[in-house]
Amino acid sequence: MTPEEQMQALEQVLDALSGDLLQGRWDNLTLHRQQIEMFLPALESLADSPQAKRLRASAQRNVRCLDASGRGLRAARQRLAEVIAAAQGLATYDGKGRRAAMEPPAPQMARRI
Repeated sequence: MTPEEQMQALEQVLDALSGDLLQGRWDNLTLHRQQIEMFLPALESLADSPQAKRLRASAQRNVRCLDASGRGLRAARQRLAEVIAAAQGLATYDGKGRRAAMEPPAPQMARRI
């Protein structure tokens, strides 16, 4: 593979990575990482070429997507923990500062009047 072909292939990998990030396909991330690592030695010879600038822009776009994905996953995990905690009952404190759990009311059958 010529250096030009390697850079085109790397650009395709970065685009595929971006698409997978936007679609939430996490199972392909390891494959993309391995593919990107294969092309790293070829990058050193193209430091200031126009193609290197395009690759840099693609990589920066992917970094922003990964950061946003991480923030979204952390927010979802935190929200899930809040929902689970709320389902287990409310924790309050009594007049002496001791923790007292309040259980949610037991569900009752609806009554017809």
